[in-house]
Amino acid sequence: MNPFETASRSLGKSAAKRGTRLPMAAGAPASWGNNAKWLFLISGCVLFASLSQMAGGGGLGADNAHAAVGTARGPHGASATRAIPKQATGSDAESAEGDPSESASSSDDGDGTRTEQATSSDVRIAPRRRLPYADEANVPPPPCTPDEISTSELTTFPFWGTTYNTSYPCPTSGMNNQMQMLMFYQNCREAHGKPVLQWKDISCSPTGGVQKNGGRYEVGSKSYSYTWFRWSSLFNVTKGGICYADNYTWSMHSWLKGCGFTDSANKRFYGTDSYWKQRPLFDFRESYYVEVERFLQGEGLAGEKFLAVHLRRGDYSKFCKEIKKSYKKLRLAHWKWAKARGARDLYDRHSHTCAPDKGKVVAGINRLLELHGVSHVLMATTDPDFLPGSAEFEKEIRGKLHAFNASNYAMSAAAYTAVDSILLARATHRILNRYSTLSLTAVDLSVIRGWFNNETTWFW
Repeated sequence: MNPFETASRSLGKSAAKRGTRLPMAAGAPASWGNNAKWLFLISGCVLFASLSQMAGGGGLGADNAHAAVGTARGPHGASATRAIPKQATGSDAESAEGDPSESASSSDDGDGTRTEQATSSDVRIAPRRRLPYADEANVPPPPCTPDEISTSELTTFPFWGTTYNTSYPCPTSGMNNQMQMLMFYQNCREAHGKPVLQWKDISCSPTGGVQKNGGRYEVGSKSYSYTWFRWSSLFNVTKGGICYADNYTWSMHSWLKGCGFTDSANKRFYGTDSYWKQRPLFDFRESYYVEVERFLQGEGLAGEKFLAVHLRRGDYSKFCKEIKKSYKKLRLAHWKWAKARGARDLYDRHSHTCAPDKGKVVAGINRLLELHGVSHVLMATTDPDFLPGSAEFEKEIRGKLHAFNASNYAMSAAAYTAVDSILLARATHRILNRYSTLSLTAVDLSVIRGWFNNETTWFW
């Protein structure tokens, strides 16, 4: 039984006694609350669906957590649709690995990177750059071996003892929550002198609520979009620490049970010296950072002050209502760590912090633009009403709007999440979400890359 399944079954039994149907907003809230109902919602541990439900689940939709459909400006200022290519086959889901698709050709850009050009006779699509770079060196050090990592296209594959494909919904927590668990186990491995931590390379992440009306958001259902990916397509594995392979499982080692991974233990681990020692082992591949700098150059933001804003939408419209009575009890690790070092809150009321309305968003952004003398705003959100191209929002914001345009790239939604995290971390000024694990990752990256500034870090 893997760690996610253990947590799921434990919480499920607890909730069953109370007649509670467990919800989960995967990868979204950073807290790992004590109440079983909200712990399951917040930690992103697994909610299992039956195989028949899984088989009927949807693929990657248009409302990805950090791949909004709306108007955005790309690296050269051109207006474009902000979207991830629709996941009809495994090729789009695994485009982050640099695998060629059948309908595209590629050419060298002169800097070692590759550009993909669609060749359809009916539709001409602008060239899309690949992330990560197909020729990027990403060889793990001993005791891992390079041949353990696969770069082949994900089609059908074993996952939790069942044959899956990329059209299946995930039975897992969100990507950023999984990273937190990985760091905890890596620290445990080192503390107990174990030679290596072997971890399944293939994983999946819910990428945002697509449900529009009524009901609860449940992972494994059509309430979410999903993306399948390999960790080695995201992490810089040259730093060592973990061996990844498709054929590994999440329970390769009997000693994992003795690590004591719990909600409380994870909260105590965050922000410790041991945590920061392990955190660089889970940094993203350098190609993502290179593309972020390329994007900033194209937008005229390199060397300039700019405010990056993480505005969470999707499932948060319901999540924030569901935690209204319990939010003060939530321990939000990254928020508390940053606040203890001088980061500040824009608002105090829960209704203004979890999912602020448009008035509070505009007021908060404009307040910081004036306070810090900043004239550029980079939005990381799913909501097209808060992206460049929204005439009303552009008129109200006292600065120039920017957004990373994913449609310029051949990459998975998981890779797009990595890019958004880097942009939020790289910004000279930032507004983050205290409940979100994507904002947690942005805080972490800003620390390990030397970009964290308590005076310019704010939270909804």
